[in-house]
Amino acid sequence: MRRYLQNITNLSKKIRGGALSYVILMILILSIMLSMYLLYRYYKVKEVDIEYISLRLQQNIESGINLLEHNVVDISNSNAEIALFQEAVDSLRFNKREWGVFDLINIRATLKGKQRQRLMFCGVDYKAEGFPALYLADKNRYLSVSGKSGIIGNCVLPRMGVRRGYAEGVGFYADSLVYGTVGESEKILPKLNDRFTTIGDNSYQQSDTLVDYSSLPFGKIFFNSFNSTRVSIAGKKMFRPSGVRLKGNIVLCADSLIVIDKSMMLTDVIVSAQEIHIKSGFKGRVQLFATKRIVIDGGVTLMYPSAIVLSSKHKPEKLKPMVTIGGRSAVYGVVSVTDTDKKSKEIIYKADPGSFVSGVVYVDGVACQQGTIHGSIYTEMFRYRSRIAEYENHLSGIVINNRIVKKGFAVPDMFNSKTNIKCMFRVE
Repeated sequence: MRRYLQNITNLSKKIRGGALSYVILMILILSIMLSMYLLYRYYKVKEVDIEYISLRLQQNIESGINLLEHNVVDISNSNAEIALFQEAVDSLRFNKREWGVFDLINIRATLKGKQRQRLMFCGVDYKAEGFPALYLADKNRYLSVSGKSGIIGNCVLPRMGVRRGYAEGVGFYADSLVYGTVGESEKILPKLNDRFTTIGDNSYQQSDTLVDYSSLPFGKIFFNSFNSTRVSIAGKKMFRPSGVRLKGNIVLCADSLIVIDKSMMLTDVIVSAQEIHIKSGFKGRVQLFATKRIVIDGGVTLMYPSAIVLSSKHKPEKLKPMVTIGGRSAVYGVVSVTDTDKKSKEIIYKADPGSFVSGVVYVDGVACQQGTIHGSIYTEMFRYRSRIAEYENHLSGIVINNRIVKKGFAVPDMFNSKTNIKCMFRVE
C-alpha cells in the first residue's frame, strides 16, 4: 500500500513537472509569435511610411515644377531653396546651369532625411512668349508671296507690308496673304541671347574629363550622367567617329570638321567644331555648334529638343558661313545663324524644299526658306532662287504656321525673357 501511494506521488510530481514544461513551451511559442507579429507590424508600418515618403517626394517635385512654371521661384541666380509648408519639413532645392542653349535644372526634394531629384531641360513656353509666325526686319522692301504659300499666325513685317508676287510666271493662289494680324518691325532683329553667339563653352574645357575616342566601348552605349563631371571626346582636325553610341553629359568636339553618319547614336550630346556635316539617315537628339558651316543632308531627323547654332565672328577667307538643311530632313527645336559680316548679302541659311522645322528659326542675315516651318522664323531678308533668277524678300510655295504648335511646347530662352519657364524634357 505504501509503495502504491509512493508511485502515485511520483506520478503526480511527473505530471506537475510536465505541465510546467508545457506551460513554459507555450509561453515561449506565444512570445515568439508575438515578437514576429510586432516585427511584422513594425516593418509593415515602415514600408507604408517609406511608400508615403516616396509618394510625397514625387508630389513635391511636381509641385516644384508647377512653382517654376508659374514664376513663383526665382532661379535667376542659379540656386534657390524653399520650404513647401510652414512646418519646413518638406523642402525643395533648385539648381540651374547651362547645357548648350538650354537650361538644365535640378529639382531636389527632401523629407525626413530622404531625397529625390529630377533633372530637366528647361526653356520658355512658346505660346506664352507670343512668338510671331514671321518676323522680317524692315529694310524698306516689300515682302512678296507667290505660289501656294501659307503664312498662318500673327506676323511682324516691314512698314511697306506684304504683297502678291510672281516668280517664273507663277502668281499667288491662296485666299489671304497672311492669316493673322500684322505688326510693324524694326530695322534690326530682336537681340539674341548671348549663349547663341558665344559658343566657346560648348567645346573642350580644362574642367572636363577627357576620354579618348579609341577607348570607347564598341557597339555599347557610353553614358555619362548630368550629375557627373562633363566628358569631352576630342578628335583631330577632321573627326569621323563612326559607330559611337553616346548619351548624356558629353561634348564631342574637333578643331576643324566633324562628320556624323547613321551608324552613330547621339542622345542629349553637344557637338562642337568649325564645321559639322550630318549625313543622310542619322537620327538623334543633339545640339550642334559651329563657327563656319553646318550641313544637314537630306533624310536626317534631329529629335526634340535639338539645336543648330552657327555663330561666325569673322569672315572666312574661303568659306562663307552657312547652314543648309536638305530635303526630307526634320529638325525639332531651334536653328540660329548669326554672322558679324553685315556688309555681305550672301545667303547664310538655306532650307531646301521638303525640309521641315518644328520650333524657331533665327537668321541674322539672308535666308533662303523653301521648306515648311511649324513655329516661327526671324530673318533680316529672304532670297528666293528659281531656276532662272533670284528674288529678294520673296517667298514661294512655302508654309509657315505657328498656330499648329501645341500648347505647352517649349523652346530655349532666345531673347532673355527669364519668365514663362517651361520644363520640356527629363534627363538622367
